Amino acid sequence: MEPPKNRSQMRYSSWFSKRRSREPRPVRQARPERDVAVAERMFGKAYVNCALRGNSSKWSKLQGKDAAVLQLLIDPRQDDGFNLKELVVALSFVEELPSASTVATTTPTGVVVSTAARPTIGAVPTMITARREPSLIILEPPSPKYLKRRATTRHSSREVLLQPQLGAGGVSVSGVGTKFTNDGDVERSWRFQSHRANNETGVYTTAKWTWKAVAENPDIEDVGALFAGVIIQHPGQPFYLSCKVTGKLVQLGKKFRYGNDDDRPYHTLVHPKLSQQDLEVEAEQLEENIVDPIAQAAVRLLIPEGDEQQNPAPSLPPGI
Repeated sequence: MEPPKNRSQMRYSSWFSKRRSREPRPVRQARPERDVAVAERMFGKAYVNCALRGNSSKWSKLQGKDAAVLQLLIDPRQDDGFNLKELVVALSFVEELPSASTVATTTPTGVVVSTAARPTIGAVPTMITARREPSLIILEPPSPKYLKRRATTRHSSREVLLQPQLGAGGVSVSGVGTKFTNDGDVERSWRFQSHRANNETGVYTTAKWTWKAVAENPDIEDVGALFAGVIIQHPGQPFYLSCKVTGKLVQLGKKFRYGNDDDRPYHTLVHPKLSQQDLEVEAEQLEENIVDPIAQAAVRLLIPEGDEQQNPAPSLPPGI
């Protein structure tokens, strides 16, 4: 009997964390100076948690308008024997929930209320409607714009014992014989880049970050914490953001591809903090403030076990 083809590419639906539910997800609440998870995703043996960093995000004015410099923590983890091949995080901003159906909303007090999209009354035909300036827009390309890392993760030393023997079998392995050491550094090589995408009206409202293991060394044992940043102009009143996460895994040379088993993102209601302080400095330093923590997280993977006291790891938001 001929073995089935493409056995190396399989989808195990039982590995997904949750089945698709018909019930609407509760809308999370996010306020400045408070960290909040905006996405949680499990695909295969990998788990990804994305959190809006409240203390690191800044809310105020930029170019005379209400704006925010937001920072995001992306924390991917995978089980032993599974390596992350690719990770894509998309963060979208809207003024209202893009759904006509009622959505359950959890208030800060824990009371669940219903929220529905506002009906259009006396709608004006599109062709004669004046184009208004967008009040919610991504002002600059997200950070980091393009980052490539090739850093040593560990030093391996392997001793091999060989005992030459005469005969048809040539050289055979034995417990006694000539000893030589094979030393080598294992590297983690990856790219982390971003871009912004527009909505149906041509306004930039989605920031997307793509992490990918490069071809030189796709088998990366640990990714470490990733950080992302985006500069937005907002309407000065609560608005919504949604976050979607997708990815791919590699195990024992076999590639497992996972589709969107649950493609409904979490919606987070964001409450801006109004201030008159200018954000020009924070906006200019965003790229540096994002790249540095990624480098620190990579260094943390180099710290030998038990050496955390001499080399403290960078702090992450609580509960992540």
